[in-house]
Amino acid sequence: MGDEKNETWTKYYYKLSPQEFSLFEDLELIDHTKIHKSFIFSTIKFSINDLKYLVSIFQQIFGVDLLGKDEFNDKDFDQITTDNFWFGRMWADYEKYKCTVMISFDTNGPKLDLCTLNPI
Repeated sequence: MGDEKNETWTKYYYKLSPQEFSLFEDLELIDHTKIHKSFIFSTIKFSINDLKYLVSIFQQIFGVDLLGKDEFNDKDFDQITTDNFWFGRMWADYEKYKCTVMISFDTNGPKLDLCTLNPI
């Protein structure tokens, strides 16, 4: 496969058993040849407590995210329950982390995603 820039990429789909973080049952791996690999873990079965746990794990590892957000809070809860999308958290400092991690939720799916972008 490829895109308009003639970059080559291949997608792989996996069902995870056991689930990653006891939560994610699907994995989409996108191999962008010579650039990076994207890992997108997703689920449609989760609770607010699952989100709190997931944010807590990555916040403990990486600290405050790119936008200055840390622990799951009331604003996050309000956004999830009233909006159609929750941006979540993003850690995207390649020099510091050597990868990008993003947690987001889209009610149009509806699904929860944990995305990582790892340079080759």
